[in-house]
Amino acid sequence: MKELIGYFFVVFFISFIIFLILRELNCWYWKINEIVTLLNNIQGNLQKLASAQEGESGTPGLPPDKEICPFCKEPSLKANIKCEVCGKEKPLFGV
Repeated sequence: MKELIGYFFVVFFISFIIFLILRELNCWYWKINEIVTLLNNIQGNLQKLASAQEGESGTPGLPPDKEICPFCKEPSLKANIKCEVCGKEKPLFGV
């Protein structure tokens, strides 16, 4: 009985080693590791781009010379006193 348990552990260990080798071979063949690296690089670059745009205007994707109207929620030039879309006067010191 002890020999059977020992044999089972040896077979399990060898099977596990073979699984790891085949998994690494599969990842190499299909370039999965390279794809993951490229996707991580793309994600990092997109986060840098989004934070750079957010830093310029305070709102992602909004040009620095525009702001969001607190009434109609549409972009309008910062220099204008009235919103270009709804025509309401913008508050001077926030909402």
